Amino acid sequence: MKMNFKGLVNLHTLPKSAPLLPLYEAVINSIQSIEDAQIQDGRIEIKIEREKQMNLFKQWETDIENIIIVDNDKKTC
Repeated sequence: MKMNFKGLVNLHTLPKSAPLLPLYEAVINSIQSIEDAQIQDGRIEIKIEREKQMNLFKQWETDIENIIIVDNDKKTC
């Protein structure tokens, strides 16, 4: 399934105080690098690593330890 990620990202605006703003900017950078390289089948992968220990008091959610973004098989963040 193909999706227009640039169009999807452009539909959303985030306030400067949003905690995921760096992730948003990194995805935009990946999109721009794919366009600049004129890659037709560009790919962006986002991997979210969480704490290994679950906390029962946070409804089975754990804190994010790391976010890895890979575009065109190259790590960018």
